[in-house]
Amino acid sequence: MVGISVEEIQKSKKVFNLERAIYSKGAQASFFVYRVLNKLDRVTKNSISAFVRPKKWTYRCWIRYKIKGSTDDQIIAMVGDRCHKLLQMALGQRIEENAYFVSTLLREAESRKIKSRVVNWGKKLHEDYKAGKVYQPTELSIAESEEVDHAGLEAFYELTKKRQSIRRFLPKDVPSEVVGKILACALESPSSCNRQSWRFLVIRDPIKKEYLAKIRNVQFLANTPVIICVLVNSEVYSNNGQGDKRITPIMDGSAAMTHLVLASAAAGLGSCWTNFAASISPENMQNFKKYFNLPESMVAVSLVALGFYDKKFPKPFRDNIDSHVFGEL
Repeated sequence: MVGISVEEIQKSKKVFNLERAIYSKGAQASFFVYRVLNKLDRVTKNSISAFVRPKKWTYRCWIRYKIKGSTDDQIIAMVGDRCHKLLQMALGQRIEENAYFVSTLLREAESRKIKSRVVNWGKKLHEDYKAGKVYQPTELSIAESEEVDHAGLEAFYELTKKRQSIRRFLPKDVPSEVVGKILACALESPSSCNRQSWRFLVIRDPIKKEYLAKIRNVQFLANTPVIICVLVNSEVYSNNGQGDKRITPIMDGSAAMTHLVLASAAAGLGSCWTNFAASISPENMQNFKKYFNLPESMVAVSLVALGFYDKKFPKPFRDNIDSHVFGEL
């Protein structure tokens, strides 16, 4: 496919000639050649030392090719992913050429003048990794003692009991600063390899809320003071065999949704997690993106209805943990 046969590689005894052959075919050929070399290396049980240098060279060539062909959002996502792997390497795990991958990503981000907190975090982590300071002993402990914080756990448990799905709201606006703080809580949610791919569409306009209520076929959305649509940028996920691009965005979006509804409960507001991606037709999804002028890469995971409510609203019955837990506590 790339114009370099296995036989051609096997016959190339000199590293220089092999590298020149690869270079003449272009960077796109490099990953194919790397895979072939890797296979030959395993078959020969590392007995041919000439494979070592071209393997490293072709893999690095592929890294540069991949980075150059990526969008700014993909660069940011790869920084998060690869720096996440640096943390694993700092604990002793070997990940081939990851440090080179990170340094190349950071150079590309700098050349493009990409402004991102993820990139800034990556730069600091990369510096700490090179200096051997990723996991440094510190006198400051996250917990003040080795005891479990039972009071903190009980407070959080009470907060989770306070949260409930509300579908009837009072006609009272939610201040912008409150919505902003709730969204800040959502940004603290976990994401796959720290990709931080969430985006949030805040909707207050009555006409737009009517539109959402219609395409989702859920009428109470039209009378909700604020709707937050949780979006995920699918560009930052790889299309691998494990379903990363199909499943992981939904997982990351759902984690942000959990933070949203719990933060709303902490603020004394009602909320309702409403499915979206799996509940409308592909045609309506396309129309939704056009209506709100969203990029094609955005996946609309779910909606959060948000507002003040009558606190006397009854909460549904919750079962105890005994019938929901396998194994031993």
